[in-house]
Amino acid sequence: KGDDVKGLLRKACSENILFKGMREEEISDCVDAFYSCNYEKGQDAIVQGDAGDKFYVIQSGSMEVLVSVASAPASRVGQLTDGMTFGELSLMYNTPRAATIRAESD
Repeated sequence: KGDDVKGLLRKACSENILFKGMREEEISDCVDAFYSCNYEKGQDAIVQGDAGDKFYVIQSGSMEVLVSVASAPASRVGQLTDGMTFGELSLMYNTPRAATIRAESD
């Protein structure tokens, strides 16, 4: 990872509740453990209802947030862009994913 990517990850971690209370060296260990994932337009990063096992930081591009209530089709409820994060709630509370996050750009 380049210094720019490490800086982005460090900033994202320092601003996220999942990492609150961690010492700097612990955050550095987390940053070192991150790896890159690329998604094509229309591809889902996570799917509502699935088990959560990852935390995500968007390096570049945009993702749409889709939520389905009961058996209704999913509705767009938001957008995530550069530097934003998602996936922490499922990890923190050991609950299924609360939304589908889909790539809007490559």
